[in-house]
Amino acid sequence: MFRNFRGTRHRHTHTTLTGGTGKAAVSIRPIDTTPPQSLADAPGLDSSEEKVVSAKVQTFVKNMHQRLTAKVFPENRLFMDFLRLTDTYPTDVALTLLRCSPSCDRAAAVMWRTIALSGTTVVRVMPTLLYVMEDWPLHGTSTSEGDKDIFALAATIVVWEILQMIRYPCWEEHRFARNPSRFAVLTMKTLLCHLQFENIVMAMERKRGWDTLLRPDTRHYAVGLLAREMRRVSVPLCSWIALCLLGLLSRDKPCWEVPAMAFLVEVLDCLDLRECGDRVLEIASRHLQSECPERRRLALRALVVLSKDRAMAKRMCSLLESLVQLLWDADVELVELALPILLNMLQSKDILTSSPTALKLAEALRPLFDSDNSHVQILSIHLFQEVMKSVVDEGKKPLKIHVVQNLFPFFLYWHDENQQVAQTSREALLCVAKFLKRKDLEQMLKTEQPLKFGECLLEKDKSQVAEYVHQALPYLESPQEPLQEEIVSFSGK
Repeated sequence: MFRNFRGTRHRHTHTTLTGGTGKAAVSIRPIDTTPPQSLADAPGLDSSEEKVVSAKVQTFVKNMHQRLTAKVFPENRLFMDFLRLTDTYPTDVALTLLRCSPSCDRAAAVMWRTIALSGTTVVRVMPTLLYVMEDWPLHGTSTSEGDKDIFALAATIVVWEILQMIRYPCWEEHRFARNPSRFAVLTMKTLLCHLQFENIVMAMERKRGWDTLLRPDTRHYAVGLLAREMRRVSVPLCSWIALCLLGLLSRDKPCWEVPAMAFLVEVLDCLDLRECGDRVLEIASRHLQSECPERRRLALRALVVLSKDRAMAKRMCSLLESLVQLLWDADVELVELALPILLNMLQSKDILTSSPTALKLAEALRPLFDSDNSHVQILSIHLFQEVMKSVVDEGKKPLKIHVVQNLFPFFLYWHDENQQVAQTSREALLCVAKFLKRKDLEQMLKTEQPLKFGECLLEKDKSQVAEYVHQALPYLESPQEPLQEEIVSFSGK
């Protein structure tokens, strides 16, 4: 939300974020300012001079903080000197003050409020606070005193203090909490109110999203909920945040990857994939190799969106083997996400399935046809059809064994009580008939003649009858009466 404070060397820009609540649009005007300046950026200083100036800046800030701590209120001139020093060396002043008082004591609060009251000074300091907050939990920095670490919580408290300079009646009852997560939640609430998105705050409250956000084990779910609520109100705002998250996730050692991914996948379709699709693919590919099921789930959700774009689907071919392997996973949710990705990839006209991949897919899909999850069942049958259509010519003969083995199960599911399963199975049977070049079976499917279809199997595939009966036995325990009746009828013939 504070990205508008980030220093850029571009001209003044204007972005309008239109909410869906009938309120006036919120205009965010990034201020033209240079990146956070440290003493190293100061012109005309060599390394020794830098250390001298750095030490003087630190001494000034520490002395002023000590005087305020001792309740010795400095003269107004000293506050003006403090502001001028901060304008010149915002990063050094901010980092020194954060180290002086990580908890933002009363003396530090006075100094931060002094900065906040100056519109130009706070804009120059804010990027430093953001950098520190991004490196949760610790931000490392080098000073004249040596390498130092600063807790990101210290910067969060300061941002919260600055936000309190803008008062909102509905949040006046809130007081500081020592829990860092509560600071983050209160900060977000205030930011949303500042952008006139109180409806998002209230929606999260009704759905207990803020409470869920406070728990480490459910935080990513709450972040996803927040993203969905924000997306309903402002797509431009979400696309802006998504681009920021892409930058964070592209780092060598990204921070808080799971919550960032949880937000990103909810608003991914707000981005122009022609510009950032490759970055998203790289991030998702990395998460797909993780041992953490939640990271893999989020990676798969991102890949589902990417695979809908044909150009991106073609670039995802390198992930084909990993996705096929996921079909064997015991986590049904992961399987349910992997299936549409593979389906979108194979439906792309530019992608042909190699013989080894086709065989691996056919083997992995067979158990999924009997899944208790009807969505998995339907997707897996659809995917098998695409395997038959996309396999290269030299792979058709090896695949034929699997096609024949699946003929009878598809015939049984043509009688499924779930009409979607039944219709999908009929379509798969039609694809099987074409693959096997069985015009007789194809004709009966087109004219909807299941009884004659079964008789034809018994009459012309006598060598397979024993195998059909063997395949039918497990389905006798099915709770679906139509399925049981068809098996008994078929066996009696």
